[in-house]
Amino acid sequence: MNLLTLSRQLGSEGDWIAREVARELGFCYMDHQIVNRAAREAHVPEVALAHLDELGFLGLRPSPQAHRAYLNRVESILLELAEHGNVVIVGCGGQVVLRNHPQAIHVQVVTPIELRLTRLMALERIPEDAAVNRLTASDKRRATYLKENYGVDWLDPTLYDLVINTRTITPESAAVGLLAILRGAGIAALNSQAE
Repeated sequence: MNLLTLSRQLGSEGDWIAREVARELGFCYMDHQIVNRAAREAHVPEVALAHLDELGFLGLRPSPQAHRAYLNRVESILLELAEHGNVVIVGCGGQVVLRNHPQAIHVQVVTPIELRLTRLMALERIPEDAAVNRLTASDKRRATYLKENYGVDWLDPTLYDLVINTRTITPESAAVGLLAILRGAGIAALNSQAE
């Protein structure tokens, strides 16, 4: 095992967990770099902007052709990253595109909405109504992306090998536990492989 895909809800601390696991293993951490690279290589920068604009402030509506070109590049990049291995892939439908990859473990990090709201308000120093809007838009965008492109429910636990709820499990404990599971499944840190 040398590949981890991680899906997360905004405010669940999934990004932190993914970065910590990547750092500890010496793996490459990939998230928005995939979006940017796919849009650049497919020559459709408006798709990347629309993808990152969770609240729709920019009003971008890429054409179906631009969206398909972008999606094809995302899938190619995910397959390329999987081929090289030693990578933590956050988002971008990795749990679906790479679902049958023999070296992949798929994880989702979730948390009840109330805690996500509190975390987002504190992290971004925004009022409650703005945080509610961000969470709602983020959840909708992630769910729509997987439903429209792959016909799956983003929160379907059968898409994942492990679902972590950070309601009572701290992000630090979740990272330690996930590392133990990954190592038990045969993932070794890059620096320990070199020894």
